[in-house]
Amino acid sequence: PRVDMQENMGAIAHIVASARERAIQQRLLAAVSSGTGAAATLAALLSQQDPNSIIAETRGRFRCISWTALRAMPEIMCAPGTLDGQNTSSIAHLHALSEPCEFGKCDAFLSHSWHDDAGLKWTVLHAWCEEFTAAHGRAPTLWLDKVCIDQTDIVKDLACLPVFLAACNTLLIISGRTYTRRLWCVTELFVYMNMRDAGEHDQSVALLYAALDLEEQRAVRRSWFNFTSAGCSCFNPDDKHKIMAAISQSH
Repeated sequence: PRVDMQENMGAIAHIVASARERAIQQRLLAAVSSGTGAAATLAALLSQQDPNSIIAETRGRFRCISWTALRAMPEIMCAPGTLDGQNTSSIAHLHALSEPCEFGKCDAFLSHSWHDDAGLKWTVLHAWCEEFTAAHGRAPTLWLDKVCIDQTDIVKDLACLPVFLAACNTLLIISGRTYTRRLWCVTELFVYMNMRDAGEHDQSVALLYAALDLEEQRAVRRSWFNFTSAGCSCFNPDDKHKIMAAISQSH
């Protein structure tokens, strides 16, 4: 009976993954065929690539890390410095900590700024993951850039970012003071909101504040009401040029 149950659960998981893949494909096709609004921006970010080719590429590159593995290595998130400009060869080995993942089986895409306080972010993430574990009877799986992106082939993985986002079940935002000032962060939010159905947004976006006290939490909350993409910073000027050019397509 246990084997039959495992087989049935596996079959259900495969159906869910296939359904998520079809939904992503339809959203990408709609974006590529549209010439206006947010869909046009999404298409520009995809460089007008063929949706089927993007999905085929992403299927083999989509990965996640278990909270069980990440919890044992807090230094992955708490080490000093930012991911921007870091020597990729020094962190390439971290990719082996993640594992291949089917669409719809990664519980959360972790969106955060490497410029925010690492200790505060870790505390918030720890609490969210432990609460998830208590509620679901298992540790959550996460998409975390530092371990899920192949640091030896970053360009290809970043091209798959919209599908990585849509393939995750939740967008978990841990925001400190700098989150809304980082262009890649707000781009992740934009892409996720436009790759999922409108009715899913309330259930699939979790916004948590990385703040030391109530005053700082209020400051972080205020930052969400007065930011613009043009005012955001990006380590790579070429990335900012590409993203801002894509955003201009919606006007």
